[in-house]
Amino acid sequence: MNNIIILTIGIVAIFGFLFLLILSPKKTTNFKLSDDDELDSVLKKVVTLIGGDVLAFSENIRFKPKTRDDKLEELIHSCGNPWKVSLFEFQVIKLSLAVALGIVGAILGILLVVSDFAFWGISPIASIALFAYLGYLYPNSYYEGVKKSRDLEFKKNFPEAIDYLLMILGGGGYTLPVAFEMTLEYLEEGAVKDEFTKIVSDLHTGQTMESALNNFASRVPSESIKAFSKALNNANKLSVSVVEILAARSDASRKELELEIEKRISTLDTKVMLVLSPTAMVSIMIVALAPSVQILLNAFNGN
Repeated sequence: MNNIIILTIGIVAIFGFLFLLILSPKKTTNFKLSDDDELDSVLKKVVTLIGGDVLAFSENIRFKPKTRDDKLEELIHSCGNPWKVSLFEFQVIKLSLAVALGIVGAILGILLVVSDFAFWGISPIASIALFAYLGYLYPNSYYEGVKKSRDLEFKKNFPEAIDYLLMILGGGGYTLPVAFEMTLEYLEEGAVKDEFTKIVSDLHTGQTMESALNNFASRVPSESIKAFSKALNNANKLSVSVVEILAARSDASRKELELEIEKRISTLDTKVMLVLSPTAMVSIMIVALAPSVQILLNAFNGN
């Protein structure tokens, strides 16, 4: 009975902590204007000396610190939001999974207590905390994985999409919105075509090219492509030729892909060793111990 009471208190404490974690205020006055402490102090003093409000200044500058919700919302947009949920719904999913897996941990803990079976020394409360924590982290982990796969797909297929835009614009007589729409006919199914389709869809709903490109920049997983979208937007607004910008982006994307390939090749040896090391260690131990085992067997047989 005492063990069940302890389990109940543990469950309530864990879920209470999760509720406080999600509902706690995300902003703080202990902001930093720069990652460098010395530069941060100097910036605050300069803003104060010229009669400015440091807090208002930090709210408007581009390097203001991001809150936990800002980072989570950026993750949801950059990975394409595969679950099609809002920020609030995403947090509800995290909490629901934490509760569900916490219940699984509680059931496992009760079974351990009833059967007097020590599972690797893990106490029932620890199993509840572990399962709840894993459930709470799973949505973030899944979205991070989707973001990485989208980033790799953009590195592989984005240069080809840019080449199509260059060919269409180089033919003359076509504007950038028309070029995006014509490019859809040649792109393979994937993240790049989906994003180009969303750009065309935004244009068909009456949005401007600037708005469509800004939405595109908020969804792509790569900072370099975000910068490219802004540069393309500025060139389009100023009626400047975008051909040079597209050509530069095509070359940069191919270089990023080459760097990614080199990075994967450089880590290939380590991954192969991690796979083969256990088997190699067993083989080495067998070879090293075989003579000793043979001597012992001979000694026993001699006796």
